[in-house]
Amino acid sequence: MIKTKIFNLSLLPAIFFAAATLSTTNRSFAQSKEQLDAVKKLQADVMKKTRLRTTDTLPDFIKNLKSIKIGSDTEDDVISQLGEPTSKNVFFGKKSWRYDFTSTGDDLGTVVCMIEYDLNQKVANIAVTKAGMGGVEMLYSQGTPQLGPNAASPNASGNINLMSVSAEASAPASPKEGQIYFNSTDKHFYGWNGTVWKQLD
Repeated sequence: MIKTKIFNLSLLPAIFFAAATLSTTNRSFAQSKEQLDAVKKLQADVMKKTRLRTTDTLPDFIKNLKSIKIGSDTEDDVISQLGEPTSKNVFFGKKSWRYDFTSTGDDLGTVVCMIEYDLNQKVANIAVTKAGMGGVEMLYSQGTPQLGPNAASPNASGNINLMSVSAEASAPASPKEGQIYFNSTDKHFYGWNGTVWKQLD
């Protein structure tokens, strides 16, 4: 008597489909990996060309930022400390440099450093902010804003607006007549009379 193995032909389409799916999955995985590698390379090229920094480098950046002297350091001094900015702008004769950071990992916030120069081309204000889902957070600031609603702008006579008062650890280097600042070290207000700083309180 001959024993015969019975093979269920209805399983053949399922076997072929499984084999085809496995082959397609392996091909798709390889293609996805290639595409992901290509995207990563493109991001790296874009960051290099646009001088973007990652948030991983932020602590070292702020450490270098703290060595910049308000009222005395120039553009060249800033470049030697921080490198070239992402962008440079000039508004009403005042320069504003921007350093952009791109978020990495789970950090969804966008970090931006703005460095403003006064009309004497000296660093006047530094601000590092992080914008995210919860709003805008100030990470570091120093100096007197030159642009925006808190700027120390001259009035019609060329003097600094008395409404613009900044907190500084020491007297501003290039004061204008009528300028007022709050000394955060000795906790007193001072005004510039054109010759010397006078304590006002």
